[in-house]
Amino acid sequence: MNKRFGLIALLALSLGLGIPPATLALSGADVVAAIDKAKVLDASIRVNAQVTPEVIYISTYKNPKANDRDCKIEAVLLAKTVMELDSKIPRVEIRFYSQNALSRFKKISVSAGDVKAFAAGTMQEDQLLNSLVLAEEETKDPNVRATSHLQENQYARRKREVSSRINKNVLEVSAGLDPTLEDVYLKAEALRLAEKAFEAVGDDIDEVSITFYDGSRELSNRNVTLKRAQQKPFSEALNNALKDLELKTVKAEKLAAEGLDVTTFEPSEGLYLQERKELVGRLRALKEAGVGFSRDVLVDLVAIENGLTTLDEAVLRDKLAKLSAFIGKYEENLKKAKEIKPAAAPKASPAAKTNDPVLSENVDQMKAPVLANPDGYLARRSPTGNGEDHPNFQKLLTFAIDTLRQAGRTQDAARLETRLKEIKARNGN
Repeated sequence: MNKRFGLIALLALSLGLGIPPATLALSGADVVAAIDKAKVLDASIRVNAQVTPEVIYISTYKNPKANDRDCKIEAVLLAKTVMELDSKIPRVEIRFYSQNALSRFKKISVSAGDVKAFAAGTMQEDQLLNSLVLAEEETKDPNVRATSHLQENQYARRKREVSSRINKNVLEVSAGLDPTLEDVYLKAEALRLAEKAFEAVGDDIDEVSITFYDGSRELSNRNVTLKRAQQKPFSEALNNALKDLELKTVKAEKLAAEGLDVTTFEPSEGLYLQERKELVGRLRALKEAGVGFSRDVLVDLVAIENGLTTLDEAVLRDKLAKLSAFIGKYEENLKKAKEIKPAAAPKASPAAKTNDPVLSENVDQMKAPVLANPDGYLARRSPTGNGEDHPNFQKLLTFAIDTLRQAGRTQDAARLETRLKEIKARNGN
């Protein structure tokens, strides 16, 4: 939990997706800024976003305590936030990466129809969440694994974006230059990155070339190249050189905001213990719900804890009241973020039945899940065994295309038409 809300860096996780450039008048930075402003996620989480014509990809880490339903709720809130930026956004895919294995993630795809149907009242919350498909996948691309591994394992400098690409048998790593580092520490950082790169990519890569890009006017990039055979003895030599350097454990005299994690923190015994426990519990609930709050909140909490024996009771009461009100503002933001108030759903008129063995239920009732999540609908209704190649699947796909076109969802319809053509071509019909 602490890792998710602390040294989280998402590392350009979408670099290896091979997606065409965006045509929307929107950038990944715009998307990240909107998510930060909406406070859907904790403020300390660095979100990665990539905009493409068909899908906006958002990458973050999965809260270890979150179940599948929690992930779906968070995904809907993220998608709603992003879609408010541009009405032409057809779909948002959210990827929740595992903290313990950076190659694994859970993904949820939310369409504009999902959000609109819920907002219009044609779909209730449980229907919406049940229609969303949460799929677990693993990244096989060694380049993506390397990028993830490298970003997480920087240690000699401030956390910076790291990207990588494989060029023949060389992994080329790009990172921002920290101009405050002397050469010896920059070399140590390069050695660390090379070590983690070789761990991530396997035996096919024999060389890592690390370039620290200079963002100043001088444009003096720095490069270190290491072969696999060089990296191990260098790392061992560095470890041996430092093994006799004593790293002391020093007992702190006071609590510090920098080291406070509300997910594990327990208030000290003393005045207003119950009130302080309630405040910490409220902060913990906000954090677990993915709501960020400013560092000032932790500073104020620490000031109260450190002042239990030195501050007057009246001063403590005042500080507790002010902090409670401050937390209340974040709780109100969370409440508003979850309030997508559906209008009363109109009563459906009796609909005609169909004799088609595939479309044997009420046709109007079938349209709602198609509009809410076409891919999820097709995945659920896909015949077992042959799947896409089953003759009935083409009927389902055609029905979904027609439904989307009638609703004005031309982009989604066109995407499924391409899929239908590929299936027909594959089956010779």
